[in-house]
Amino acid sequence: MINFEISGPAAVAKVEFINWSGFRFTDFSVLYKHNGEWKISGQVFDAHTQN
Repeated sequence: MINFEISGPAAVAKVEFINWSGFRFTDFSVLYKHNGEWKISGQVFDAHTQN
């Protein structure tokens, strides 16, 4: 599942997926638009069980 929120030159992306061993991964990326191109400003992630 991928979700995006955009507000002017700022955005956040959330990506969630489950791998073959049953772990769920959640990634968050903060982006900004500079000279017409999106750049990643920061990222955090978490790995946890499906429960």
